[in-house]
Amino acid sequence: MRNSSAKRLFNRFLRVKLPRQSGGDSHVKTVATPRSARSAGLFLALGLLCLGAAPGPVHAEGEATNPAVRERMALMKDIGRNLKSIADMVQQKVPFDSHAAQAAAGTIATDAGRIHTLFRPQESDPASEALPAIWEKWDDFVAHADKLASAAQAIDATSAETLAAGFRPMAGTCKSCHDNYRMDD
Repeated sequence: MRNSSAKRLFNRFLRVKLPRQSGGDSHVKTVATPRSARSAGLFLALGLLCLGAAPGPVHAEGEATNPAVRERMALMKDIGRNLKSIADMVQQKVPFDSHAAQAAAGTIATDAGRIHTLFRPQESDPASEALPAIWEKWDDFVAHADKLASAAQAIDATSAETLAAGFRPMAGTCKSCHDNYRMDD
C-alpha cells in the first residue's frame, strides 16, 4: 500500500493498537471480528485503496500543500499547544509547574514575534483558515501579534494565581485575533 492515509484507515478497520502489559511501546494485533463487520470493514478498506490509487496527490483533510501556509499553521499549532499547557495548569487539569509554565509562555512570546514575518507574504491554500482581512487590516493584525507577545512575556509563573492572572489577557488576545482574522470552525 503506497498511500499512507489509506493504509492507516485500512489498519483502523481491521486492527487495533493495544498497550503492552509490561510498559513500553504498543503493538498492533489483528482482532477477531464478526464476519459481517469484517466484510464491511474490508469493503470500506478496498474502496479506500481504490481512492488511493487515483492519480494526483492525496492529502489529509486540513493539510496545506503551500509550504508558506504549512509553516504558518505549524507556528499557530505550536502557540496553541503551549497555550493549552498553561490553560491546563490554570484549570487545574494538571499540577502547577512554574518552570513548564514559564517555558510555554516564553515559546508563545517567541512564536508571536514571528507571526508578522510568516504572514507578510499573502499566501493562500484551501486548508488555510486565514481570512483576507489579515492583509486588508495589516497594522491591526500585527498589533494583535505584538499584544500576544507582550502578554506572554508578562506572564508571572511564580504561583498558580499569578499564572491565572496573566493567562486571561493572553488568551483574550488570541480569541480577539481569531474572531477577526480566522474562519469560523
